[in-house]
Amino acid sequence: MLLEQLADYGARDSVRDLPADVVHYAKRALVDWFSALYPGTRVAPSPQLLAAHRPELGSGRSSLPGNGTTAYSATAAWINGSVSHAVEFDDIFRDAVYHPGCPVIAAALAVAEEQDASGAALLNAIVVGYEISTRIGAAVQPAHYKYFHTTGTVAVERGDD
Repeated sequence: MLLEQLADYGARDSVRDLPADVVHYAKRALVDWFSALYPGTRVAPSPQLLAAHRPELGSGRSSLPGNGTTAYSATAAWINGSVSHAVEFDDIFRDAVYHPGCPVIAAALAVAEEQDASGAALLNAIVVGYEISTRIGAAVQPAHYKYFHTTGTVAVERGDD
């Protein structure tokens, strides 16, 4: 039931018109994510992930910014999510002990590029991803962090913390 409610919310809100202030903050989150991503492309685990996925690189429509290549959306989300967390410049949602931009924006961008979606659709996906994942993160804290890193369990990204 809960997953159905979250899916219904995501489907409904991913296509609605966002208020101007929400668009502004979604754009800021996107710029912030790129600011964390680019330095991460020069340190571990970026070279290791690129080497591990070399046969897939250059395929797919989803970009690997800072690496001059593309990948299939799942691979791009995995690599970009991990790389954007590498240098610890990423955002933080303290109530969930969670870095939402890493997994949410990496996945939203990869799918948006794969589907040739508009910028507005990308921003909607970011907003919905932040809303759902931060609420889940806050709901499982503080006990969850005793055993798990929230960014790797609430969302799709895995990082070294």
